[in-house]
Amino acid sequence: MLQRQRLASIVLMIAVLGACSGIQVSQDYDPSTNFDPYRTFAWAPEPTQKSGDVLIDSPFMDRRIRNAIETTLKSRGYPKADGGRPDFLVTYQLVVRTQVEVNTVGPAFGWGGYPYGYWGYPYPYWGGIDYTTYINQYEVGTLIVDFTDAETHQLFWRGIGSRRVSQQSTPEKTTAAVNRTVGEILAQYPPLPGK
Repeated sequence: MLQRQRLASIVLMIAVLGACSGIQVSQDYDPSTNFDPYRTFAWAPEPTQKSGDVLIDSPFMDRRIRNAIETTLKSRGYPKADGGRPDFLVTYQLVVRTQVEVNTVGPAFGWGGYPYGYWGYPYPYWGGIDYTTYINQYEVGTLIVDFTDAETHQLFWRGIGSRRVSQQSTPEKTTAAVNRTVGEILAQYPPLPGK
């Protein structure tokens, strides 16, 4: 009985962890900004800041993020200013931080029996209340996408997306995860008034 309850607790923990693996997005900007003039973009000349994680700071990941940003912006009507003067410059930063999650599951009530009681028969005993604590360490990756005015170099919009970092089994799945994250971040641009 106690083992069944513990197994149910473990299954519940896995379900909770799976439910928490979505992308959380937010944005920041000056509400007085007029976003209409910003139609074409280019990449800022300064190099992208490194996260410090060798798996994240790979040329493959840089290419995936840049391709996802370019493709998403183009699909939303913001072409890249190849050879021309862009209206805004794009940069991104990827940060990876370790977080710890502590969950206590319970109570579980236990009954048992001593094997040899009086006259050779087992007799029951109260096993008490059992709580189980699970400690889970995981990494959260945060992708920050910045838009700055090409003339003034002033930041006018920032999009942020955070999600648990998981090792994908194939390059195609990694690319799909990057595309989804970038898509959800840029879906916030341009900001809707009053939102």
